[in-house]
Amino acid sequence: MPSVTSTARGGAGDAVAVEATVDGCLNDWTARRGRGVIGRGSSAVVTATWHARLGTVAVKRVRVDDSTMETQAKKEAATLRKMMSRRKSSSSPCAIEDAHGGIVRCLGLGFDGRANEANFALELMHEGSLDDVVRKRGPLGPHPRAAMCALRCLTNGLSYLHDVLGVVHRDVKPSNVLVDKEGAFKLCDFGLCERICGIATEVRSPLSFDVKSSSESNMLGTIAYMSPERLVSSAGRCGPKSDVWSLGVTVLEAVLGRPIFNIEDGGPLGLVMQIVEDDIDVGGIVIDDDVASTTLRAALYACLRKRPEERVSTRELRGVDGVTIDGVGVDLHKYSCLDAQKFLYPDFGKVVAATSERSEDSDDSIF
Repeated sequence: MPSVTSTARGGAGDAVAVEATVDGCLNDWTARRGRGVIGRGSSAVVTATWHARLGTVAVKRVRVDDSTMETQAKKEAATLRKMMSRRKSSSSPCAIEDAHGGIVRCLGLGFDGRANEANFALELMHEGSLDDVVRKRGPLGPHPRAAMCALRCLTNGLSYLHDVLGVVHRDVKPSNVLVDKEGAFKLCDFGLCERICGIATEVRSPLSFDVKSSSESNMLGTIAYMSPERLVSSAGRCGPKSDVWSLGVTVLEAVLGRPIFNIEDGGPLGLVMQIVEDDIDVGGIVIDDDVASTTLRAALYACLRKRPEERVSTRELRGVDGVTIDGVGVDLHKYSCLDAQKFLYPDFGKVVAATSERSEDSDDSIF
C-alpha cells in the first residue's frame, strides 16, 4: 500500500516527517461538497470519507493554529502511532484488537501543510458518542447489562493505555466515548494524554514527545470529570486512578441520563467543591436488584472513591477471575457487546431472545 509523507512543524520550528498509512491524501470529496460532516469540536471537524480499500472511515481534521493545539495534535499523533506500531509488530493479539478493546482504531495519520491541519483516519463509529446514544435512546439505568458492557469496554481501553502504552488519558467523558453498531464502546481523543511517571514509552516515532509535567499541563481537561486529587493538588497530579474516577462519572451519567454535578450551583468553584466534598449515592441511583445492577453499583462505588489509594484499578477490574468489592463479585467478562446491542436495537434483542427460546424448545437439537 503506498504511503504519503508530508512535513509538520516541530515544537522549535524543526521539520517533523509524518507518514500517512492510508492510500493517497486524506481529503474528503464529500466534505468539499458540504456533506459528510459527522462531528465538530472547537478546533476539529470529523467527516465520513469513502476509502477504496477500507470502505467508509472517519477523518478527523484538527486545526493547528497555536502552540497549545500543536502540542495536543502531536500528543494524539504519538499515542495513535504507538498503537499502530504495536499492532504491526505484535506476534500475538493484544487487547486493542478485541471487540471489547475500548480504543478507537487509527487507520492512518498525516499533516496538511497548506491547510495547517493534522489529519487522523479512524474507524467509523456508527452510533456517535455516548452523549448521542443516551440522547437518542435514553439512559442506561434500565439496561444494567448494557452499562456493564460499557464499563468493560472502557476499562479494557484504559488498561491498555495505562499498562501497555504507559500513558493516562486525562479527558475521559461521554463525548470522548464512541459507540459502534456492534455495541462496542471505545475511547477517542488522545490530545491530552500524558506519560505515567516511571513508565518508559517503548515506541519512538517522528512525533514522539516528552512533555514535562506541570501544574498547568496537568490541569487541562474537563472539570466536571476530573478526580478530587487533581483538583486539590497544587501540582494537579493525574495518575491512572484519576482516569478511573472519570470512567465512573462517565458511566454513571450514562446510567442516569444527566450530569452528576451541577455547574450552575456556585459556578466553577461550586463544581469543584461538589466533586471534592459531596458523596455520590450510587446505591440510590442504579435501579433493580438483579445481579447486573448489584454488580454495577459495586463497580461504580469502587471507581468513585474519593481517595485514589482506595479506588479500584483497571487491572483489578479486568482481572481474569474478577474482583470482590464490598462483598460483591465483579466479573466484567460476563458482559458482552451483545448486551449493548439489545439496548441499541430493541427489535434485534427481541429476535435474539426468540431465536434462543426456539433453540431451547427444539426437539431436534444436536446438543
